[in-house]
Amino acid sequence: MRGRKLSRGEALAEYLVYRVRTYEYLQVFQILVDIKDRTYVPENRFSKPVTETLQNILLGMFASFIDTSSKALNVFDVWMALYPNEKARIEDAWRKIEPHMGLIRDFRNNVSFHACRNLGEYIKALKSYQENTKLITLSMTEFGKLANDLIVKEPEALPHLKAEAGPILKRAGVPDEHIGNAEDYFL
Repeated sequence: MRGRKLSRGEALAEYLVYRVRTYEYLQVFQILVDIKDRTYVPENRFSKPVTETLQNILLGMFASFIDTSSKALNVFDVWMALYPNEKARIEDAWRKIEPHMGLIRDFRNNVSFHACRNLGEYIKALKSYQENTKLITLSMTEFGKLANDLIVKEPEALPHLKAEAGPILKRAGVPDEHIGNAEDYFL
C-alpha cells in the first residue's frame, strides 16, 4: 500500500479501472487452470509452453494491481477506502505480499510486460523469479482469494455502484451520449 487516504469518489474512480482489470486477470487465470486441468488444450506451434506464457502475463497483471509507483493503481488503498469492514484482512494480505514487491516488479518490468532489451537484466529477473516461484505463487493466491471475496461482497459494500458510476465517468471526461456504453464496459 502507498497509504493514500482516498475519498470515496477517488476510490470509486480507481475501483472502476481495477474492476475491469480484475475480471481480465481472473479470466486469464481460468484459462491457465483449464490448460493445466486439460479441459482446454490450445494449439501450440511453438516450443515454449502456453502455460509459461500465461503465467508471465498473469504475473505482469498481478504487478499492476499492487504497484506502489505514483501513477499506478495500488488496489489495496482502494480496498481500504471502499471495504472498511475488511481492513484487517486487507492489511494482512498486503503484509504477505509486500516483501516480494521488488521481485514481482523486476519480473514484470524485465520479462513479462516491458521485456528489457538488456539480456543480462532479463536473465537476472527470470532467474530470481524461478528461484522464488513458490513465494510469488503464494502472494498471487493470497491476492486472488481476497479479490474474489471482495467481488462477492461488492453488492453489499457498494450497493449504489451503478448509480455512482455515471457521474464518475462524466467527471473523467466521458460524454453524456457514451456514459451507458462506459458503464457497460466498467460494470
